Amino acid sequence: MSEITDRNSHEIDPHLTARIVESYVRNHTVGTGQVSELITSVHGALAQLGRPSQPEEALTPAVSIRQSVRQDYVVCLDCGYRAKTLSRHISTRHSLSRDEYLKRWGLRKDHPLTALPTRSSVPRWLRHSALAASRRRRLRRHERRLRRFRRMPI
Repeated sequence: MSEITDRNSHEIDPHLTARIVESYVRNHTVGTGQVSELITSVHGALAQLGRPSQPEEALTPAVSIRQSVRQDYVVCLDCGYRAKTLSRHISTRHSLSRDEYLKRWGLRKDHPLTALPTRSSVPRWLRHSALAASRRRRLRRHERRLRRFRRMPI
């Protein structure tokens, strides 16, 4: 390894490339026309060692970030999937945790991944019961976050 990292890409030891190609050809079936391509690709790979990787291309969301949070549903920025909550969808379809998803799209930590529950979806008796106090507090908190999110400049 020290042979590679101490040198520029133009000064890669050709014997190292030859040893790698020789070892590969010994264990794999390679046509005579493919040997030169193999040598070129191995030499290119050795030249890339120690260099920073190329930045990933910019992701384009399925919908705008502002349009992704609605009253009745939330939209996945990766694929455009609409649901009341995206937690399960993100983990199963995209294999991402909440934090990874937020970081991937450059979203704030308090970005809602759950749709705002509509008041009509809550039964009237539950709205007026003592059991609903915590739900009302959560609903108000969620409404404040949603209002703050909508005022946020993009």
